Amino acid sequence: MARRSGQNGRIERKGNILYARFWLDVPGQESRVYKCVRICPVSGPGALNKSEQKRRLKEIVAEFGANSEEVFRQAEAVNRNRF
Repeated sequence: MARRSGQNGRIERKGNILYARFWLDVPGQESRVYKCVRICPVSGPGALNKSEQKRRLKEIVAEFGANSEEVFRQAEAVNRNRF
């Protein structure tokens, strides 16, 4: 984990919806998955401004534990035992 710094993720637009994209460690898989989670609609009810979108992105990354060392260690332990 010494060489892996935290990630910010990124915001992508698909049609009229904004999505959070980030890498996530998965126990039992050697490679990470590129996770896609809905943030909000682009316009209309429920839409967020730019700063709210970035804040929500950081919340989503934290909810999934993408930056936590604990999630990384769990995935690493399962992967080591598998081989």
